[in-house]
Order: sequence, then C-alpha cells, then structure tokens
Amino acid sequence: MKNRVFSTIAILTLLFLLSFSTRTFAGILGGHIPIAHKHPPSDSLPNCYGYAQGRAFQKLAGDIECDPVQTYAYQIYESYFPYTADVNLSQIRVGDIVVFGSVRNGGSGHAALVVEVPSPLILNNIRVDQIPGPGGLEQKGVLLSTVKVTQGNPVGYHRFTGEIYVVIFKNSFNAGILYAGKNKEGGWITVASGLGRDYVVGQQIEMAAIDRQYIQDPANQKFYYQVFKKWQDDQFAPIARTISVTGNATYTAEFKKEFNIKFQNCYIGGAVNGKIKVNNVEYDSPSNFAFEENNAIQAEALSYQVVNNTAFTFVNWGNDGSTSLSRTFTPTDHTTYTVNYSAKPFPVQFGVGSDEEGHIQLVWSDHPNSQVTQYQIWRMVKPYGGSWGAASLLTTVGRGEEGYTDYQYYLMNDPYPNKTIKYDVRAYLQPSAVYADENWQIVYGNTYFAGRTNDREDAAVSSAVPTVYGVQAFPNPFNPSTTITYALPEPASIKLEIYDLTGRKISVLADGMKSAGLHSAVWQGKDQSGRQLASGVYLYHYVATPSNGTRAFTKSGKLLLAK
Repeated sequence: MKNRVFSTIAILTLLFLLSFSTRTFAGILGGHIPIAHKHPPSDSLPNCYGYAQGRAFQKLAGDIECDPVQTYAYQIYESYFPYTADVNLSQIRVGDIVVFGSVRNGGSGHAALVVEVPSPLILNNIRVDQIPGPGGLEQKGVLLSTVKVTQGNPVGYHRFTGEIYVVIFKNSFNAGILYAGKNKEGGWITVASGLGRDYVVGQQIEMAAIDRQYIQDPANQKFYYQVFKKWQDDQFAPIARTISVTGNATYTAEFKKEFNIKFQNCYIGGAVNGKIKVNNVEYDSPSNFAFEENNAIQAEALSYQVVNNTAFTFVNWGNDGSTSLSRTFTPTDHTTYTVNYSAKPFPVQFGVGSDEEGHIQLVWSDHPNSQVTQYQIWRMVKPYGGSWGAASLLTTVGRGEEGYTDYQYYLMNDPYPNKTIKYDVRAYLQPSAVYADENWQIVYGNTYFAGRTNDREDAAVSSAVPTVYGVQAFPNPFNPSTTITYALPEPASIKLEIYDLTGRKISVLADGMKSAGLHSAVWQGKDQSGRQLASGVYLYHYVATPSNGTRAFTKSGKLLLAK
C-alpha cells in the first residue's frame, strides 16, 4: 500500500514539475525559423544543420515560409537548442537533434532530427529524419545504425528549450483574412481571422491588415465593405507592421462597415433626374455614395427645379415624411434617401397657321417629358364687338399627334368684321394626372371663306367632326419636319408614302386601318433607314380606302425640304 501511495505522489509531483517546463509546439512554427540561415539559390547548399533545426521548429518539407529541405545554417544555435553530451543518448527523446562526429559544428559534423525512440531504448533502432550531406535529398525514418555507417557515432543531442507563444490575428468583424508573415519569395501569407500561430519568444513577425474586405454579415446576410481604421493595441501603427513576440497575444485590426447610400429625387410614377445636395455639394439625381457607419451626412433637397420642361416642387422626404429641406442622416445600413416632388408640365408651345384650304391649323412638337401622354385642344370665341364665350374642349389627342385642324373656322388676317379666337394645347402628365397651365394664343377667323360658293363644302367644314376626306401638310416648306394631317369621316385603310421626283419610294408614314377622325404623321426629312435627305422637292401620295367598299380617296402633293 505504501508503495502505491508513493507511486501516486511521484506521478503527481512529476506532472506538477512538467507544468512549469517549456511548452512544446501546438502546431507548426509561424514565420521563418528564428536563427541565422539561408535559402537557395544562394552561395550555400542546404545542409543537415539547417534541415534539423527547421524540422525541430516543426517545419515540414515544402513549407512556403521556411522550407527545412531548402535551408542552410552554419551551426546548431544553442540559445534555442542547448547541447547535452551523451554518447549513449540515454535521455534522448522525439524532437531532439542528435549530432555526430568529434566536431559538432561546421563542415565536419552532422545533425539529424529524432522522430522515433524505441522502448526499451536500443541505440541503433532510433529513427531520424535527415539530409545526409550538403544539397542532399530528405531522408525520413532512417535507422541510427544506418546513419552511423557514414557519420560515425553520436556524441550527444540538442534539445529545444525556448519559450513558445501563440499569437492570434483577428479582424474586429470576426471574419475575413489578414497577412501574417511572408513566403520565401517575399510575398504576403494570408491567415483567417481568429487564427493562432506558434512563435518563439523574440521572433519578429511581419503582419498587415487587409483594407476594404467585402464580407457577408451573418446577422442579416447582407454584404458590406469593411474599411480598416486602426490597430486595437496601437492606433498609430500603420496597416502593415512588424511586432516582436514577448508572450501570448492577440492583434486585432479594427474596421468599420461601409454603407451604400443613394440619394434620389422622385415623384409619383417616375424618377426625376434633377439635382440634390449632399454634404454641401450638388450632385445629379440619382447619385450613389459610400459612407462609413456612424458618419453623419448632410443632405439638402432643392425646393424647385425644372427637368424636361416640367416644374418640380418639393413635397417631403419619402423616408419619414419630413418637410424640412435640409436634413442630417446617420445611416445604420445600406439606404436610399428619396425626395418627393409634385410635378406639372410646362405649356406646349404651338404655332398657328392654315392648311391648303384655309382652315385654322395648330402645330406643335411632342413635350420633352415622355410621360406627357396626351394633349387637350381648347378653344374660345369672341364675335366682333361681343364678349368671350365659354372655353370648349374640342378634342384630346395622344402623344405623337403633333397637329390639329379646326374645320369650323378659316384663318383671317384682318380682325374686322371677323371673330377673335383663342386656342390652347394643354399637355397632360400621366403619372401625376395633371395638365399644364393655360397658354392661350389669339387668332382671327370666321366660318366663311371669301370666294367659296359650294354650300355643301361649307356645311361640311362647319362641323368639328370630319365629314369629308382631306389631307394637308404643315408647315410647307419645312425644316426639320412637317406634319401631314388627314381627315377620315369613316374607318378606312390608309397608305401615306413619300417619293422623290424620280418616283423612288423614300418612306412609308402610315399603312393600315384607321378609325374615323383626324390623324397625323410627322416626316422629318429622312428615308426609311433614318438617313437625312438633301433639301429639295419631294412628293407625298395618300390613299384612303373606306372599309365599306366605296371609292377610295387619293391625293398627292409637293413637300419642300428647305435648308
């Protein structure tokens, strides 16, 4: 019983003493081995001293930082590996460096790393890893008896007694990578954030944070750029730095998230280009920015701006309904800040003239805002010496219709004794459901035309709804475009074509069924492929074939493209 108690105490005492002994490697040593050495190609071939010490530091063949197979050292460095003379190797153990020959350093000695010690100890059965000579190939698990044939008897061993510590490299966002150490060619080696590596006390470590890492946040599955700000232990240290190992340590690179921020103007139904101020600088809308977390942003909406002949008036900030023009935002994530505007189109500028028969004709170009989808045609009449009548809506035409002919009135040059007539073409902005402000133009006209004696024709043109077939171009001469307007008293199949004076077909402006009413087509002086034509005289040929099978209406006319 006493012997058992003594044995137990002895074991506990041994474990207690071992707890104060030098810690062994938990893994492969990080960085270059901390002794003076060279790597070929150089003036020195790899040798047994470099190999044995590299392997004793847990380096393996092919290590990208410090390959023991490609290492030259002049001696065994006893500051890390103290020597014990012992020809019988009675206390040898795995990880020791066994040495041979009367001279343990320089060209006359030899060293090998012990990888297996038999129990009970039989000297010749110890196995080692070695390079047998300068520039030799790595040999693994070689029996000591074999080594002795060429190297002589062992004289002792070196055992590592240095202090080993773990250095952890970490990003503050707990993901991504860092640089820790360099390879044999001088390039950086990447390590995962949170990885710990073994180092020997006093070892120098080159390390660096990696800026702007694009990382998915596991909390919300969104991606962010992480921007390096400073090192936690030394805010003045550069992003790449060198440290000396003095103990277990963690080096944390502190980062901030970078948010994608968009500022834009908007109104119901569509985006507005326009301008917006961000940090007191005016930008186009929309504009994208990158701002770090916890950074305040000054933003300012413009109270009024004009885009595409449309007036936009500030309403509020769409994110929270605020009606303050100037705002300060501190975003906590990727965010779009939207300024809401009300929108009203500017009035359409239109010209007033007459067709070939003298009817009053209005001509305009489509509103620059493509979301203007239609136009109302209004008229007011004041007899000579009388007062203005009520405004009346004549018709509504769609976008692309750039002309209207009033068949009730003829254009007159002299106000006496004719009627004074006002017209307005009002653009309609579809998303906002709003019309442009009134924009009346005054002309003089009448319901009769001097020299006309055909009562049937006079009656036909007195109605706002076409009762006869007709076609005319305005303006003519023209540059850059002319509008060809045609009247259909009933549904008909239409063909409207442009020819040059040689009879060659230039363009087809209309081809197909059309409903009863007024229609128009614009010709911009181009051929069917879009090429601009030279100035000169061209011909239009118009055919309207009624759907009821009655006789077709045909008319041709000249068009003068002026430059």
